[in-house]
Amino acid sequence: MAVFSQNPDLKKIQGKLADCLNLTLDRESEEGRAGQLYNRLKNGKKILVILDDIWDDKITLKKIGIPANTDDNSMCCKILLTSRRLEVCKKMGFQKTFQIGLLSVDEAWHLFKRTVGDFIEADPQIHSIAQQVCRECDHLPLAICAVGGALNGLDDKHIWNDALEQLKNCQGYKIDGVEEKVYTCIEWSYKYLKQADAQSCFLHCSLFPEDSEIAIDLLVHFGVGTKFLGSTDRASMKKARNRTLVIVGILKKSNLLLEGRDGNKVKMHDVVRDVAISIASKDKDAFPVQEGVDVWPDKDDYTCCKAISLRASCNVRRLPDRLECPELRTLVLGSSDASRLELQNSFFDGMKKLEVLVLNKVKLAPSSLSHLVGLRMLCLSDCELVNLFFIKELKNLEILVIGYIHEFKEMVLEIRQLTCLRLLDLKEFNEDIGFPSGFLSCLSDLEELYISKKYNGWKLEGNASIVEINCLMGLMVFL
Repeated sequence: MAVFSQNPDLKKIQGKLADCLNLTLDRESEEGRAGQLYNRLKNGKKILVILDDIWDDKITLKKIGIPANTDDNSMCCKILLTSRRLEVCKKMGFQKTFQIGLLSVDEAWHLFKRTVGDFIEADPQIHSIAQQVCRECDHLPLAICAVGGALNGLDDKHIWNDALEQLKNCQGYKIDGVEEKVYTCIEWSYKYLKQADAQSCFLHCSLFPEDSEIAIDLLVHFGVGTKFLGSTDRASMKKARNRTLVIVGILKKSNLLLEGRDGNKVKMHDVVRDVAISIASKDKDAFPVQEGVDVWPDKDDYTCCKAISLRASCNVRRLPDRLECPELRTLVLGSSDASRLELQNSFFDGMKKLEVLVLNKVKLAPSSLSHLVGLRMLCLSDCELVNLFFIKELKNLEILVIGYIHEFKEMVLEIRQLTCLRLLDLKEFNEDIGFPSGFLSCLSDLEELYISKKYNGWKLEGNASIVEINCLMGLMVFL
């Protein structure tokens, strides 16, 4: 099984199918990988290939490496495709099309009761109102789960009456591929959260790519960086993490977030994510989120935004010289292919209020970040830095996460000037790092330190030693 989504990544799809087949794809080109997959899928074993959430027919099965000769009766490979659009199934020439219908009355009620809790059967008044609330969900599973999750365990009939009235009066909103009633129910569930930090966390989850696994640690970083956790301003990282875990639990209980592959990650259903993006776009804190961008958005689309998430395609190699975003607090920017985006020195000059910056596959010009004195969280992954001295200017930086950057060794001396740093995460950085003696003791506010398991330089002469770790009185996590 592999998920296509609105912006399919061919190599990622091929890799997912190969993992399911225990197949190693050692070819660099898409064509070579397709050939390897094709040969594996035609080896005589019975295989079912499921391609989920296809939006258009731009990527053919042949291009992926899936045999699709329907006239070949000897083929053992069967293909199941799911899509929100009937015309896509027709264009791709599939033999049979099955429309997934609505739940029956009994099925809808059974799902609603399972989501809310059996207590709705015990009180005749609540039972009657609950049946009406269930009907407002139009027999749609996602709507039932969103509303049922919000009302889970609530046995006050006044709450149920209020919910029923609100659902009846909710105005629908049109999104391509999303049922109007589903949108209404998810938006209602979002508003029913009531806590501002839970709502903000929900909207921030929409900044991540569709179908991606979201690390809870990263949500903690966002919460501290943008202060959406409220009272956690300068409170301990431990308290921030505890509050984030509570919020994630609330969102999962409301079915606005899903479990990830492990307890440290969560996912957002693609329809829920579409609704979250729409909610933010209607709000004054607009969150433009685009993946696989071929053309840089118009200035009017982002000038007043407080959060932006963009992943550029191979067609966009260089971004505008300067972005005028005076209200921007959060920027997630990267490339959707192997090439790096090139940012000019003046690119960040119009974002004086920026607090959270996440960069992936980006080439930074000298001193391009030095003006971001309000930055509280910085995440760099697979970036190329022409000049590293800018880092010492980020005096308010509290969280620094580095996956991999070129010339990192020169950066270490600059990091020790970040005296407000509370979290330093280098666990994904696999290069040989040298921490000079006295480096860690300068970071007196450090609460969490994560270092790659491959690092073995503690005992080398001239390097920082474990003794320095013991001097960090506020350090709570060292991994």
